[in-house]
Amino acid sequence: MTAQKSIQIALDEISAIDLTCKHCGSVIRMTLPKVSLSPAFYCVGCNTQLWLHESDAAYTNLLNVLRVLSRYKEIADLSKFKVGFSLISPLGRDVSARDD
Repeated sequence: MTAQKSIQIALDEISAIDLTCKHCGSVIRMTLPKVSLSPAFYCVGCNTQLWLHESDAAYTNLLNVLRVLSRYKEIADLSKFKVGFSLISPLGRDVSARDD
């Protein structure tokens, strides 16, 4: 059995979402709370348009994630429970939410 390490993250502890451009690798940090996005959004590094319009699946899905995390941060203190997730990896391997 391989030894594993685990990192637990509560949703209300997430302070920002990072978008990494697949073309140039630039990182765009969106701090929370955030409940809106520009329908025309371009990479700061290479000027690639990251989504085409408001009905683009990338736009709507990211906007939903941002809204849920932002809303949860607002109500976390009122809740009787915490919501989170775990990142698990083999021991000796870096645990990261990024897929570099």
